[in-house]
Amino acid sequence: MSEDDLLCVCCVVAVEKVTVLSRLLSIESIQNNQQIKTSLAHAACYLIGSLQDINLYVVDRTTLFLETIKASSIRVCYLDFCLCTVVWK
Repeated sequence: MSEDDLLCVCCVVAVEKVTVLSRLLSIESIQNNQQIKTSLAHAACYLIGSLQDINLYVVDRTTLFLETIKASSIRVCYLDFCLCTVVWK
């Protein structure tokens, strides 16, 4: 297995893990935990960033998995915390 293949597998596994976490996410479960919010915001940023990966397999898997995440989970992970905390301050 080449280094590029191994990197591709790692990227796909990361995409799957972030997607599963996002599917199970509820606002109430992380409302008072700043560290979890920060971690999820960074994970969501990397997930969205993987849409521009040079490996088409990673891009396809990311697109496929992003469609399975609820809009409310994306809002909790990315919009509420990342944009309001990082961008606006």
